[in-house]
Amino acid sequence: MHLSGEILSSGLNIPGWIAAVGACGYAAKKLSQDAGERRILLMGISAVFLLFAQMPNYPIAGAISVHFFGALLLASLMGPWATCLTMAVVLTIQCLIFGYGGLATLGINIFNLGFIGGVGGYNILIRFKKLFPHNNRGFLRALALSTWITTIMISLAIWIELSIAGQVKLGFINLLGAQSLIGIIEAAFTVLIVSVLIKTRPDLVITHCCGGDKDACYAHHHHVKTHTHEAGKEHDHGHLY
Repeated sequence: MHLSGEILSSGLNIPGWIAAVGACGYAAKKLSQDAGERRILLMGISAVFLLFAQMPNYPIAGAISVHFFGALLLASLMGPWATCLTMAVVLTIQCLIFGYGGLATLGINIFNLGFIGGVGGYNILIRFKKLFPHNNRGFLRALALSTWITTIMISLAIWIELSIAGQVKLGFINLLGAQSLIGIIEAAFTVLIVSVLIKTRPDLVITHCCGGDKDACYAHHHHVKTHTHEAGKEHDHGHLY
């Protein structure tokens, strides 16, 4: 959900930029201590995916347009701060190259989708994980519910920002209804992708694998692959001789 330049006169663009720069600065600091080649590569791949996934963009009321968020999808794979930075890069490219949103409102959009969606949504997911069984099905249920709630949370933030700007052109109940439906679609899409990854590359889903410890997750997955490979060689050896 992007805010367009119609919100410029409200004076929210400067606070939005301050909040976005602060969030991205802290995210960069956190990642500088804990990045690694695999995460940087995953951030790049995720940015390209999200750039195209968000391309279908539908205006619904004045300064609001809706699209696929992808915040919880990225957060489940990379954690909150990598998601925040990745979302900032994607939104910046969309703004400068495709003209989505606008440069002045870019800060607000980064804060809404990157910080509220990525960081806030991640923390909701971590808390919901504790309420469901500690298995794949339980995690996917927590992910679906967290994705839906995060979609509503971003919508509420945008509605408040537009209210402050005096540019609300859609009642909150109507916006909530539209975003509730969009949230269900987003949750289904997110769960579908993550469920496939859990089956094929569980080491990528760090919020689920090994309790969210990405290093332990990778080490465990690498050990399993190595053990399976060696067992296969022994099995073949037995057949050959």
